[in-house]
Amino acid sequence: MPSRKFKTMQAARERARSESTQSTTGSESASSNITSSTSTSTTPTEPMAHNFKSGLSTAELLNMSPVERKSLAQGGQVRINKDTEVIFEIPARLLMAASTNSGSLAKVSDIDLPSHVDVESVQFLLRWLTSLTIKNKVHGLPLRWDIEAAMRLYTAADILGLTKHIENTVKYQHKMLYNVLPTAELLEKIKAEVERINVKHLKYQEQKAAAAERRIIEQKQYEERRTIAQKQYEERKKAADARYFEAQKQHHAQHHAQHRARIAAAKAQRRVDPKLREQPIKKLKDKIMVLTADDRNAIFQLRKCGDPAFQMAGI
Repeated sequence: MPSRKFKTMQAARERARSESTQSTTGSESASSNITSSTSTSTTPTEPMAHNFKSGLSTAELLNMSPVERKSLAQGGQVRINKDTEVIFEIPARLLMAASTNSGSLAKVSDIDLPSHVDVESVQFLLRWLTSLTIKNKVHGLPLRWDIEAAMRLYTAADILGLTKHIENTVKYQHKMLYNVLPTAELLEKIKAEVERINVKHLKYQEQKAAAAERRIIEQKQYEERRTIAQKQYEERKKAADARYFEAQKQHHAQHHAQHRARIAAAKAQRRVDPKLREQPIKKLKDKIMVLTADDRNAIFQLRKCGDPAFQMAGI
């Protein structure tokens, strides 16, 4: 038997439904249709007949009692496929009750998703939808804060006819985009600034091209001046080498002449030992033709010193 807490919760829910708006009335009629359809038996491979209200909003699903939501899990399953792989299985009655594409889902047991649909987004959406039939306390679909994830989620919901259930994410992203998009005045300022930057950049590019052209001309002029300077340097070096060689030649000639003159002067000023020349002169006066080795050495030394008495040939 149901507990007292469960009965109290049911009574409170019934009172809330009786005070709700027209959408709650539609929810009650959908719930009665779903409850009446639970008596029909189906096989797991054959979805149930579409004999109850479909395209229920998130609010209508959340306002249903736990028993009514759990009744949506009864019956056959619909397989969600992508690239021949089953990515999720969901009760056919639950999918038809929540989807606006119930007419195309009434007699199918497999749904093949296009290649551009994100698998994670499909599973995220269908896991939340399946949780409504399991939990007693339920909430709406969690927000997708990231805009790229929100776009992938919207694509998946659009394929399955579940866009009603992601209205919170759509509204949040719309508000965020509205807050971050610039105003017309700001766009005009940005446009003017971009034009100013483009003009400045164009001027900079022209100056850069002119500077590059000047560098090419200056480099060419530098190479010409360098070639001329190198040629002039070689000519001056050649002339300087010739002058240096001639100066060295003259210096060496002058040096040798001075050396010879010094030698001659030294010979002229050199004194001869009287004892050294006395014996040879005596023999020459006496006409003695036999000279000893000592005499010959003495005569050689006297001739070497430039003694005029011994500058005769044959001695």
